[in-house]
Amino acid sequence: MDNEKNENDKEEEKDIGPTPKKGKKDKTHLKKVIKKISQDEFFERLKKVSLLNQSGKLPYAEARFEINLARPSELQPSTLYVLKSKLSFLAFLLDELSRHLNGIEKIDTLIEYQNEFGFWNQIIPPVVELTDFGEWMILDGEHRSFIAMQRKIEIPMLFIKNVTYPYPCLSFPGRWNSVKIVERTPEHKRILRKGLNDTPETRYSLHRDLRKFGSKGTRKPLSPI
Repeated sequence: MDNEKNENDKEEEKDIGPTPKKGKKDKTHLKKVIKKISQDEFFERLKKVSLLNQSGKLPYAEARFEINLARPSELQPSTLYVLKSKLSFLAFLLDELSRHLNGIEKIDTLIEYQNEFGFWNQIIPPVVELTDFGEWMILDGEHRSFIAMQRKIEIPMLFIKNVTYPYPCLSFPGRWNSVKIVERTPEHKRILRKGLNDTPETRYSLHRDLRKFGSKGTRKPLSPI
């Protein structure tokens, strides 16, 4: 999958969306300033991603990237749960970004946006890796993928292949039927790799550090967020 330029890839920072009428409160929790990073620049940043707490190990240094509209139902999930609170928040956020950008298909790169308190946040398309055992699995963005699946829509997804480190977990026989909506993060979240990351000391050794792209990282068991 070759990197391709997109005509909407220009880096921009602009006012987007209608101006609220005087005397009426704007319903959005996003400010109007949204910055879209070009796909080329986004891909270059991805190449510098390291494994969690292992700055010298770069899983995407030689990787190939492509962003396409896809149906998450056709891909493998990587965790056995989605959080009810995260589904509610991310469904709202996706709707707001879609409104500001004139379509969910425009969330096709790294997006930086301000919330109502003036803090900058980031979001990227859900990350899908071609694993070392030959399956396309959703590495990050499973909640948004679950929302899209429930809505029966396609969304932009980031496909990555030629990754230089093993995938952090295995797939489930039940695929999406194995994924449950829960209130808090369960103790058993995914199927770890025997001999690679199945001990307390190695549990996070294969995690990709995507925190600079809006990922919240690893969730502790019993966490509601």
